[in-house]
Amino acid sequence: MSTDELPADVREAVRYLAENARLSGYFKWNEEAKLKADMMNVRRRWGRHRVSPDALKRECEAAGLDSEAVTRFSICSPRLRTVVS
Repeated sequence: MSTDELPADVREAVRYLAENARLSGYFKWNEEAKLKADMMNVRRRWGRHRVSPDALKRECEAAGLDSEAVTRFSICSPRLRTVVS
């Protein structure tokens, strides 16, 4: 896997969140809470060895998340804060 490619489980999570944001019109607080919980409880999924911050940002944008949601996504984990830099 190249460093710019996201694992399938991370891509699926991003697409799930983007679809829910599209349906409700915004990135809901409970979806953000689920994301934070997953980042804390399944750290091996979100580590830099698997998730490139730039690739995550591109996937969020490609999935249709707005810039505010991408920012909130990056704030969820200190390891991914460079996503919005």
